Amino acid sequence: MKWKYLVILFGFLAFIVFSSCHNTGNQDEIDDFPLGIGGSETRSLTLVNNASKDVKVYLVFIGGLTGNNGCYTAEDFQSQGCDVYRSDRCSITVPKGSSKTLNLDMGGINISGGLDNEPMGSCPTTMFEINISAPDNSMHDQFDLSLVNGFNYSMKISSSTGVSTKYVTQATGNSDGLGVFPLGCTQCVSQGSNPPAWNNCPGNTSSCGGQCYRPGECKTGPDELHPNVPCVLEVKTGGNFTVTFGNPS
Repeated sequence: MKWKYLVILFGFLAFIVFSSCHNTGNQDEIDDFPLGIGGSETRSLTLVNNASKDVKVYLVFIGGLTGNNGCYTAEDFQSQGCDVYRSDRCSITVPKGSSKTLNLDMGGINISGGLDNEPMGSCPTTMFEINISAPDNSMHDQFDLSLVNGFNYSMKISSSTGVSTKYVTQATGNSDGLGVFPLGCTQCVSQGSNPPAWNNCPGNTSSCGGQCYRPGECKTGPDELHPNVPCVLEVKTGGNFTVTFGNPS
């Protein structure tokens, strides 16, 4: 009898999870779901290539496709042209002078992106980071550009709310860049920053050349939570994002 009740309990829990991701009730009921828990809000990520060549964009889903309470599957991205080559990442080629749009309407998801390289892979790589329904504040999205692993393309992130990062066009000189982690600055400010040390990354004095880490490139301020200019931007969740990239200046 005990096993019978356990089977019923697990079946009920599975039904709850399935229902949150596949609600078939009326639209008002669906819209009442909090963002990041299977709501039907239409959101998107648009990748705009202003570079002089085709660019492969790599997306890594931090925590996995459902790690931020979203209801995404590999097919959701595969069907939109983003080749899922591992369970937590996909790649999509954006031809020069064109754009690609990915729908992100299945709840919260944390995305880290790199151009021509995986964002946590080879250096140098300009990275973009977008957390939809951020885990520590599900009613908001957080986003930033990161030069922690160096710089290879000019880049800007724009939110449909009207908030945008600085358009970064070179590796250095971004200590006042809104929404930008400067070169090698893992903590926004120099205090506590521990720049990467593998080949061609800031911090590796033997091979990084002009992209070596210098504390003066970081934001100023007493600690990482109080920089003179924010490294991470936050907006009310539910909007769209556009990542525009091009040749370095």
